[in-house]
Amino acid sequence: MSEASFNAILTTLRDAANDNLDHDETARQIINDLDLGGFAIRRSYEVVNYDLPVLVLHQPTRGSGESFGGNPVMKSPSAADLNGETGWLVSWVEHGRTKCAWFDGEGTARKLPDYRVINPKTPCAGAKAARAAIGKAA
Repeated sequence: MSEASFNAILTTLRDAANDNLDHDETARQIINDLDLGGFAIRRSYEVVNYDLPVLVLHQPTRGSGESFGGNPVMKSPSAADLNGETGWLVSWVEHGRTKCAWFDGEGTARKLPDYRVINPKTPCAGAKAARAAIGKAA
């Protein structure tokens, strides 16, 4: 982080404390100030197209990961990421139990940090399995 961006964040935090802003408004203010200052916010992951088949990845910090066919259920602006990409409620079946969570535009879930949603890259076995799972769930 450059000294200029650090100073911009520090100034914004002081202003937010003086104005008694909540966490969400403080984050919005930091993003706006950095944007006005010419600093970019890089994406951690690619934007997910929820109109295409999706996979839910379980990536625990310990142990091996898994993937499950996901079913986008409902769009919600309240699940938007920092760049304003709208998120979705996604359901999936994991070991016989149906689960669901809100995922943002980058496919991350605030409440489930070990889970992520992606679009399969190629029509491989994983994508075919996701389509089959989506068809069964619908």
